[in-house]
This record gives sequence, structure tokens and C-alpha cells, in this order.
Amino acid sequence: MALPNSIHKLNIHHFADTPIYYQIDIDDRANPTNFIHSVGTNFEHIVDEDLKVILSQHKLPPHRFYPIEVWHKKKPLSYYIFHIIVDDFWDHLDTTKSSCFIYRLSDMVRLSEIAQTKEEIPVESRQQLLKLKDGLAFGRKLHPKKIVFKKTFPEYDFYQIRDVDWSYVISEKLKKSLEEFRATGYSLTPYRPTHQE
Repeated sequence: MALPNSIHKLNIHHFADTPIYYQIDIDDRANPTNFIHSVGTNFEHIVDEDLKVILSQHKLPPHRFYPIEVWHKKKPLSYYIFHIIVDDFWDHLDTTKSSCFIYRLSDMVRLSEIAQTKEEIPVESRQQLLKLKDGLAFGRKLHPKKIVFKKTFPEYDFYQIRDVDWSYVISEKLKKSLEEFRATGYSLTPYRPTHQE
């Protein structure tokens, strides 16, 4: 059972009303990084003070930074849980132009290659996608072929694709800021399905 203020009480649709308790002890042999991989949930990230400042200078969906305890060589470091809420994905998705395809898990390393040959399935609604996922045979998954946002999309610099995929995407502007700062503890790969009309 999770404690009342445990990280496991964070909700994908709501912010926490109380401070969050989470403690990390970084191995003495390791070098602290700006970003730390979280083992808590799939909608929050752990960032240091420098990364918090960089993110705050960009356009973000509703979010909060919760201070947490991080220790390295018996010294406290300043880190935060970066919690975003993405409840407007389907409001901004252009379902008339977005599509996905079905692939085998064994083909995962060749997704960009096989995407060109797979049958395109229209993305009509969240309910349609969930029903499609439920009906997939074992070892089969859905992957976006084309994600197109409407003109109403706020052009966030940090966002999450929902339901079709659960990937986080960032803007070129944020990418450039991270590279110029030489931020550590993360990796980026091009997310080719994303477009904006």
C-alpha cells in the first residue's frame, strides 16, 4: 500500500494536493545528471534545478515541480518531480489525417522501415483505438504512422502522445536549449509521425 504522499499517488489527470515523498540515493561512483530516470510512473520525470529552469522558460502543458530528496556522497541535491497533465490530446488531434499501423514486437527495431509498407489504419477516436488494441493478437502492437495536430494545438515545447503511443515529444526549440546547456541523463530520437497543419 502506497503512503498518502507517495509518488505512486500521483495521478495522470490531477496534481497532488500535498508534498510528494520520494527519495533517491545516487551511488557514490555515479555522476549526478540533470535528468534521472524514474521508476515511479509513466507521466512524470525527475529533473534537477538547472533543468527545471530550462523547462520553465518554455511553453508547457499544465505542470508542477515537486521537490524531492536526492542524495549523493551524503550531500543533498536539488531535484524535482516534473509532473505534466495532458488531457487535451484528442482535442487537438486531427483524426481525419492521423493514422497508425499494426506491427509485431519482433519488428520493433525496424519500425521506421516497416512503417512504409504496413496498412494504414485511420485514427478515428480514443474508443476506436482502445477497441482495436483489445482485439490484437498476442505479440502485436499499434504504432502511429502519422500524428497530425490541428491549428488549435498550443505548440507546446514538451508534450505526450496519448493512446496511440505513450511517447514524450519535444520541440526543436527545447531540443536546442538542452543541447546548448549540454544537459545530461537523457537521449533523443526523431519522432517522425508528428506533423502540424
